[in-house]
Amino acid sequence: MENDYLIWITLGTIGLIFWIGGLYFEKYPPKKINWLYGYRTKRSMRNIEVWTFAQAYVAKAMQSMGLRTLLIGGVLGCFDFGFVGQFTLILLITIGYPIWMIFSIERVLKQKFPDT
Repeated sequence: MENDYLIWITLGTIGLIFWIGGLYFEKYPPKKINWLYGYRTKRSMRNIEVWTFAQAYVAKAMQSMGLRTLLIGGVLGCFDFGFVGQFTLILLITIGYPIWMIFSIERVLKQKFPDT
């Protein structure tokens, strides 16, 4: 079947992109608050202390998410979900995981910086 490796290839690629992106953010975090590059939300852009923490935190979160996505892709790739099932899982993971990551990062920022 030509779709046997769809979930491995897709989630593997997405996982690698997030992992490499996290490594890049860790090595080259944006130093100043800006509207172009970095983790930019209303809360993360309140002041430089929050900004710096958010950039370091999101770098680690992206690396973790990337590795988890690789692992999930490897595990799910061992099962036959059919094309529609694979497509649905890929869609849920690639959209749901980043949304979950943003909400969890915002929760951490709110806990660590309650005055912002």
